[in-house]
Amino acid sequence: MSAMLSRHHSNFQPIKDFCRLTAEKKLDGILCTVWDDCSVHLETVWRGLYDFALFSWNYEDIPLAKAQEAFRHRFYGPALAPTENEFQDSLETALPFWETALLTEGDRENYHKDFKLIQLPDPARPGACRRTGASF
Repeated sequence: MSAMLSRHHSNFQPIKDFCRLTAEKKLDGILCTVWDDCSVHLETVWRGLYDFALFSWNYEDIPLAKAQEAFRHRFYGPALAPTENEFQDSLETALPFWETALLTEGDRENYHKDFKLIQLPDPARPGACRRTGASF
């Protein structure tokens, strides 16, 4: 889904693996970065940030389902902790669309490529896109 690292379950396994190695090697710390060029909302990164905090502060071998339940409990509230409230994975399935959305040529998947953005409305003419029939 992403040029640098897939978003499968918000990068759960790579985050867990890097934090495990940090704990095993007794390293002083680990750095977490967030690059999100292919999403219109930050909801696709919060769970990964939570997982990073969960594993990096005091590593414990927690399985995916338990970590996701804990995320929903802490991020959305106890009532939304059960599995039937899982929707983060659905948000991630939209990411391939945003690789080419708002472009007329190319994609943003590989940063060495050229791409052309669509013509956006003139900010000096509020509402102009609605009058021309453009839809976003």
